[in-house]
Amino acid sequence: MTERPDTTDSGPARPDGPGESLDPASQSLSDALRVSFWILKAIMLLLVVAFLGWSRHSGFYTVPPQQQALVLRFGAIKGAGAPKLPGKHWSWPYPIESREMVDVRVKSLEIETFYFTRDAKARTKTIDEMGMRMGALTPGEDGYLITGDHNLLHALWSIEYQVTSARERLENVADEEELVAAILGNAVIRTVAHYKADDLLGDNITAIQAEVTRRTGEHLSRLNSGISVLSVNVKMPTAPLQVRSAFLAVNNAVSEADQKIRKARQEADKILNDVAGAAHEQLTEVIHRYEVARGKKDRTAAKGIQDGIDALLLSDETKGQAGALIDRARSYKTDLIQVVRAEADHFRQLKVQYDANPDIVLRRLWDNTRQRVLEAAKSKVFMLRGEPLIIDVNEPPEWDQEEKKKALEAVGKEK
Repeated sequence: MTERPDTTDSGPARPDGPGESLDPASQSLSDALRVSFWILKAIMLLLVVAFLGWSRHSGFYTVPPQQQALVLRFGAIKGAGAPKLPGKHWSWPYPIESREMVDVRVKSLEIETFYFTRDAKARTKTIDEMGMRMGALTPGEDGYLITGDHNLLHALWSIEYQVTSARERLENVADEEELVAAILGNAVIRTVAHYKADDLLGDNITAIQAEVTRRTGEHLSRLNSGISVLSVNVKMPTAPLQVRSAFLAVNNAVSEADQKIRKARQEADKILNDVAGAAHEQLTEVIHRYEVARGKKDRTAAKGIQDGIDALLLSDETKGQAGALIDRARSYKTDLIQVVRAEADHFRQLKVQYDANPDIVLRRLWDNTRQRVLEAAKSKVFMLRGEPLIIDVNEPPEWDQEEKKKALEAVGKEK
C-alpha cells in the first residue's frame, strides 16, 4: 500500500524547550493577560475590603452613646441577645447579619388626651389667662376625665421612661411612644375614677401621681416591653373653664375653713398646754372617758377614771397652770400642817400652864386678846361709869369728825 503524506496543518512551530522564546505577538498577549489578571485581583480585593470595612452593610460598626445594638443573624436575634454597648464592634456583613440600634436614653412624653382643645395662642397662656369658656364640651375634640364623685376635670399628663431591656423592646414593641401613651392613658382613667375632684385639684395629687406611675409600670412589665417608668406628673389640672369660677369659690371657702380650723386647733393646743403642759392630751382623753362614764351613770367606772385623773394631775408630767396650782396647794398644805402643829403644841403648853394656874393664864390670854384688838382699831372707846370717854390713839388724818360721831352713836345704841 502506498503511504500518503501527512497533510494536517500543525500551525506554527512551537518552541521545543525553555530556551526557545515566543514570537512577539504571543509574548505581548501573554503579558497583557498577566497584567489584566493582577489588576482584576487588586480590584476584587479592594471591593472586598470596602464591603467588609467601610460600606453601610460592612462588618465594622460603631454604637453611639446612650444607645445599644442587637445583632440579628438571618433576621433572628443572635445568641442570648446581649446588647452591644457604645463603642466599636464587628459582625458579619449583610445579608448574613444586621444590627438594630435601641435608644436607651431617658425620654419624656406628654399626652393631651384629657385636655380641652387649644389653639397655638392658647397654649402659651396659663389657666387664669384663658378666662372663662362658653358653650359645652365637644366629644371627640375636648378631652376630659371622670372622677369618682362624678365630676369632669381636665389635665395634662407627662411621663419619663427608659428602655431597660433592648431585646424585649425590639421583640415586643413596634411603636414605643404609641404604646407608652396608650398605657399611660389607661392608667390615668382607672386611677382618677377612684378619687374625688378635690383630690386631683388639691393636696392629694402626689398620691394620684404615685398610683398612676405604679399602674403604668406594672402594665408595661406584663407586656414584656423592656420599658421602665421613672415618674408620672400631672400638669395644669383644672375644672372645665365653663364652671371653673364656681370650683374656685368652693375651694377658697374650704381652704378658708381649713385655715380657721387649724388656727382654732393651734389656739386650743396652746391653751391646753398652758393649762396642763405636755400632759394635756392624756388629761383631755381621760376626762372625756370620765364624762362618758358619767353620762352612762356608771359610777364604778367613773370613780376608777377619776382616780386616774387625780394620779395624772399629781404626776410630774402635769405642768402649766394646773401644775402651778397643784404646787401652790402642796405648799399651802405643808404650811398649814406646820401652823396647826405649832398651834397644837402651843395649846398643849397652855393646857399644862392652865392646869397649874388657871386664873393667871386666863388673865394673860385676855390681855393678849385686848392688845391685839386695840392695836388694830382706829379709835378706842372705853365704857366707864357715866359718860363714854373716847381716846384717839394714833388717829389717822383721814379719820374725820363724822366717823367719830358714828362711833358715839353706836355706843349709845348699845347702852
